[in-house]
Amino acid sequence: MSEDINNNPIEWNHLEVADNTLAMLAYWDQNLICRYANRAYLEWFGKSREEMVGIKMEHFLGNLFQKYKPYITGVFEGKIQRFERDIITPSGGKTKAIATFSPDYENGQVRGFFVYISDSTDPKILQPQSNGIRHGNGSSTGEKILDNVVNTLKTCLLTEFPGIAKLAKLHFISESKLKRDFKTQFNSSIFSYYRTLQMELAEQYLQDKKYSKKQLAVILNFSNPSNFSTCYKKYQDARKTDSLIENIYRTIDERYRNFISQAPYAVAMLDREMKYLAFSNKWLLDYGYQENDLLGTVHEYIFPEIHDKLKGMYLAALNGEVNTCDEEFIESSDGFKKWIKWDIRPWYTYNQLIGGILISTEDISAQKRKA
Repeated sequence: MSEDINNNPIEWNHLEVADNTLAMLAYWDQNLICRYANRAYLEWFGKSREEMVGIKMEHFLGNLFQKYKPYITGVFEGKIQRFERDIITPSGGKTKAIATFSPDYENGQVRGFFVYISDSTDPKILQPQSNGIRHGNGSSTGEKILDNVVNTLKTCLLTEFPGIAKLAKLHFISESKLKRDFKTQFNSSIFSYYRTLQMELAEQYLQDKKYSKKQLAVILNFSNPSNFSTCYKKYQDARKTDSLIENIYRTIDERYRNFISQAPYAVAMLDREMKYLAFSNKWLLDYGYQENDLLGTVHEYIFPEIHDKLKGMYLAALNGEVNTCDEEFIESSDGFKKWIKWDIRPWYTYNQLIGGILISTEDISAQKRKA
């Protein structure tokens, strides 16, 4: 690094890794002198880091300096500035970009600002895996709309939260319904969900040592590094809590399976793919199977004669419905005939998602014959 950067009080931890991003990252001090610029400036403006460091913003922007002066004034007042701008590349091409100026504080005073500029037409935005976020179960039209809303949020992680009004208009849904349905589906407000997506992205960057927390505060448009650190700590604490709760409920689920196995009636617990998770000894006895025959096996493979009406009830249960029947005559493929009473309903995970269905049956043939 040049002497200018070494004299700069800012510690540029891991900034060499910032050269791996296509977005432009830079830092300008209170005298509007560039103290850092990543390699992307060479591609976008034809200026190397060595040419950028030490240059005055007025000289760098030329005739555009007066146009952007209000944003410069705003950032030194402690306000994040975000705006669109056109950039003419060295090859003569023109592209639209989103520029973000974020203040850098020291002892409560703005001593400079970070610049983050990204191509607003580039769809290549890293998509987090969202391991820590609750997702819906089905694929109804309403849920597809919410999935599209989530995809929109993912494309805005490096720009800004689009706002409820814009999301509602973009996806042809009322604001009130969007907020209500989103809360029901994901157990989170839309903005909280957006923040969690950002924190998942930040976690990936930090684990890969691509950026420091100070850089991420700029990239993710936080007003200052302290606010980012607070948000990231809350995210980490929530993840630890969720992990603890999940472990607790995993134990509870195991006890639940043990309870089912000892039930005095025929009952089976299946997952969302209709695979057997647990079943009572009475279920095995009534249907003539061994435990190893069922565990992990798809229900329809065991009972290939299941009719479409019953399949529809299974699907309904996976969507939250409960169906019961006091008596139904059935005849198996081997010619065995009997009357049964049955109950088909969903079972729920600890976080109130539908994990699958419970099927219970009771042979009432003896009662029917007596009647």
